[in-house]
Amino acid sequence: MKKKRFYYAVVSFMRKDNDRVWNKGSVTVMNDSNSALFPLMETIKQVGEKYSDIANLATLQIDNCIEISKEDYNAFSERLKKLDEEEKEG
Repeated sequence: MKKKRFYYAVVSFMRKDNDRVWNKGSVTVMNDSNSALFPLMETIKQVGEKYSDIANLATLQIDNCIEISKEDYNAFSERLKKLDEEEKEG
């Protein structure tokens, strides 16, 4: 049986528009392999999906990564959904 592991990562990247040199973002990642290693490629994919409009992905660096609980993972996902909805309304 594969164990699901959840991670929170803080990333930095240069912006496409050069408005600011660096930007920070955060993502949560789920990994269901038996590996104890951080899912690097899944993180890059998540950043690409979430920040594709502003990020120069060739400059991506992962600043921090911690394993989190499933509850924290779900709470963070819900928070992002709520922020996205508020942004669309505002």
